Amino acid sequence: MISDLRSALWGALFGGAVTVLSCGVFAALVYFVLGSTQFLPFLSRAALWTGAFCGAYLSGKLRRRRGLLGGALSSAALFLMISLAQLPFGLLPEAKKLPLLLLFGAAGGVMGVNSKRPSWLRDQ
Repeated sequence: MISDLRSALWGALFGGAVTVLSCGVFAALVYFVLGSTQFLPFLSRAALWTGAFCGAYLSGKLRRRRGLLGGALSSAALFLMISLAQLPFGLLPEAKKLPLLLLFGAAGGVMGVNSKRPSWLRDQ
């Protein structure tokens, strides 16, 4: 089970990095192209879902089995990281984000398990 947790944590860290990167890309898109902030809530959700999917994909690719569980675990760890980051600002985590994060995480985990095996990954 340690390997499941380790791959889920790596996936959550990678998913957080992808989320921050895609937030930057979407912010530049809003600032330079759109000029209006009316689409900002949708773009921030898309950035979060992209991060959950990519993190779970990495988790499934590293673990190579149980992609549904590993992807959901990775996205739950990402939700926990986001929730802990909100607490110093006095914000409570929104529980309505969790089901879609779990859905995108499970899909990414399944795709990661079913992807081509990298040559640098040793057998487990």
